[in-house]
Amino acid sequence: MKVLSKQKVISNNYTKYALTERNVLSYSSHPFIVQLNFAFQTKNKLYMILDFCPGGDLGKLLIKRGKLSEEVARIYIAEILLAI
Repeated sequence: MKVLSKQKVISNNYTKYALTERNVLSYSSHPFIVQLNFAFQTKNKLYMILDFCPGGDLGKLLIKRGKLSEEVARIYIAEILLAI
């Protein structure tokens, strides 16, 4: 579940970004793109219920591991290209 603070979204001018993310994820259907199952909001928060990814996302992997080996980078690049 991805939770966004409405206050932060609005104050950082990320409204278009949040809407675009929700729309793209709701229309995409590909094994290399996380699937949005449901989205809702409360007075203060935006919620997106996504498929569970036990390894996290690529951004978190790069923070954790730093540079990727050329072999591993090739695999991720191939998956990104196939998703596009």
